[in-house]
Amino acid sequence: MNRKPLLILALLALLFTGCSSARYVSKTPASVAQPIALLEPMSEIFFVEKNGTETLDIGLSETSTQILSEALTSLPLPVEQPDGYPVAEVIPVDYSGEDNPYAWHVSALAGVRPKALKNAGVPDEITRLLRSYGYRYGMLVYHTGFTRDRSNYAKSVAMDVGLSIVTGVIAGLLGGGAVYTGHHLRHLSRIFIMIVDVEANEIVYFASTANMEEERNPLNAPLQKERVLRLLRRFK
Repeated sequence: MNRKPLLILALLALLFTGCSSARYVSKTPASVAQPIALLEPMSEIFFVEKNGTETLDIGLSETSTQILSEALTSLPLPVEQPDGYPVAEVIPVDYSGEDNPYAWHVSALAGVRPKALKNAGVPDEITRLLRSYGYRYGMLVYHTGFTRDRSNYAKSVAMDVGLSIVTGVIAGLLGGGAVYTGHHLRHLSRIFIMIVDVEANEIVYFASTANMEEERNPLNAPLQKERVLRLLRRFK
């Protein structure tokens, strides 16, 4: 399964964060949607090498999965109510291999249009997995992002500054208003969360970081916990 297009998707989505909704909330309250089982989060974290090569880093991805699992199991649901309940269980999921249905469905969260979720159902594979563990409600989490090699980032920033100076000089000579707006990110982190009801075959809740600051270190555990909390605030 080719993962690189998903990174490109995340980068493109970052450019248009102001153009789309990042959340869907059904009429099912959090007090009803319990207990909730968490499918092991799926993380795909890329590393940009010194020479600019982008590769999916298995170690970074596994660390990210662990960070998200710990964050989600330590928060009560609803997250801001004293009588909240924790995630009941983390269901292990193997996302490896070509044409893996779990990887396909969970990574597809990156392309979800919240406005289309009202009549959307739950994929059969996800339904069967949750039912096999005895759960009606389940939480799916997808995380994609990257981190750069320090020297690659420094080189990118230097190039960005150099091009800004050059284009500014050219604009002055031509009497125009040309502006170079290149921006090189050191990190990127996009998180998508969906809660499903397999008995009713419907989506209960969906949220993503599309309207949040996403130039964030995907491996910063305290920061990611705070972002997850913010994502779940409307689930109440």
